This record gives sequence, C-alpha cells and structure tokens, in this order.
Amino acid sequence: MAEPTDEQLRDYVAKLPQIYKDLLAAFPKFHPNRRSGDPVLRGKLEDSLISEDRDVRFEDVQAALDQLISQKFIRNTNTPRYVTPTLLGERLISVITKHVPRPATIPELPQPSWAS
Repeated sequence: MAEPTDEQLRDYVAKLPQIYKDLLAAFPKFHPNRRSGDPVLRGKLEDSLISEDRDVRFEDVQAALDQLISQKFIRNTNTPRYVTPTLLGERLISVITKHVPRPATIPELPQPSWAS
C-alpha cells in the first residue's frame, strides 16, 4: 500500500469522527516529551475520553481503539494493556495535534579521541 501524502492525511483527518481525533490527540497529552512509538496504557486513553466527554461510554472508546488497531494506526504492544502508534498513526497524531514526537533513538555516542 502506498504511503499517503500530507494532504491526503489532512483530508482524512477532516473526515474523522471526534472520538478518533480525541484518542489520537491523547498520546502527546500524556507524554509531552514522548518519543515516536512510545506506548500509552490503554486504560489511560479510555479514562481520559470518558472523563472529558460525558456522552462517550467505555464500550465506545474500546470499540474506537479496536478500529484504530484494525486500520493499523495504533497497535498493541508486547506488554498487555498498552498501545502505541504506528508510523502512520504518528503522522496522523502530528496532523491532529501539530505535535512532532522526538526521534525514537538517542544520539550516537561519539568515539573518544584517545581510543584507536
């Protein structure tokens, strides 16, 4: 499958129902200094949306998370109960929030000048 352009992502976000935008926007809200791919506890996402929007039920949030997983915008991690954005999901989050996560890796350690 071809990668969407930034314009295609913006058009897609404009069509997204609010519950999906809110879920994706919650990732940087929990971790403002997060790195690309950092996981979030699924329960935190669920609780956040339920406490912010009294019209959203727990089952609605679970179903929305499952839809985001099925469309490969987020994925479950090896640690139960955590989810993390995919690369495409990270791009969607950036379109929705204007938040760009830090790179997933740390800078390379320089070679000491005294080592040969």
